[in-house]
Amino acid sequence: MSLGLALKLANATLFKGVGGPTANQQFDALVAALSPLYAYNLADAATRWRNDAGTIPATTAGQTIGRLDDKSVNGHNASQATSASKPTLGNSGDLWWADGDGVDDWLKNAAFAVTQPWWRISAIRQLGWASPNRIFGPGLGAASGFLLQFSSSPNLALFDNVSASLGNAGAGIGSDVIAIERHDGGSSRLGIDAGTYNTGNPGTVAFNGVTLFSDGDGNVPGNARLYATMAGSGVLTDPQIDSVRTVMAALQGRSL
Repeated sequence: MSLGLALKLANATLFKGVGGPTANQQFDALVAALSPLYAYNLADAATRWRNDAGTIPATTAGQTIGRLDDKSVNGHNASQATSASKPTLGNSGDLWWADGDGVDDWLKNAAFAVTQPWWRISAIRQLGWASPNRIFGPGLGAASGFLLQFSSSPNLALFDNVSASLGNAGAGIGSDVIAIERHDGGSSRLGIDAGTYNTGNPGTVAFNGVTLFSDGDGNVPGNARLYATMAGSGVLTDPQIDSVRTVMAALQGRSL
């Protein structure tokens, strides 16, 4: 699917109109257009599983999630075999999410590596805050690819093995936001919703796999909510970012 069609879908009226595209359909269109490394969407029931083998569907709020299937063509499914470390599924109407408890919850895929520049856009909510707890981290290897809580509440920051930088205080505790990351050495940046980007240099170390809510060893997990996230190689254009942000916000029941 062309990016033009994906942009058209993303700008359509969300959840409204006879025959109009749903947010899930818009998400899938963007995945097809942007070819991300991975893409997870909690609103897609076909991607949620209670066990890490992916044989028992997670369909009801309060159930734990043992695997989340990747919507990209890469098959980078994120999983967790330990019952006590599985995030919890939640929902309200058409909205679905996973909550990490900030104690021992995480899902991981360690099957890929990518050098900078790369990007990630995510629909999240900080449920609690403690520095340096992780929202996202690597699946293995070098300490890079982090979106973490840092310095003072409610700051989020990037870390790629040099320094936690680009602190952005726009993601208030208990508020749904879209976090927009560019990991690109001195050209790195972090934005929240449609706000101003914070810039800095968190390092240049390659990103190895991904862990949701923690690092690859389950250390310092974050107390956070995840609706959807996708990441890819290279640098997105502003229209591409706008399209992804719009669809991600729809998955939170918001309009941006």
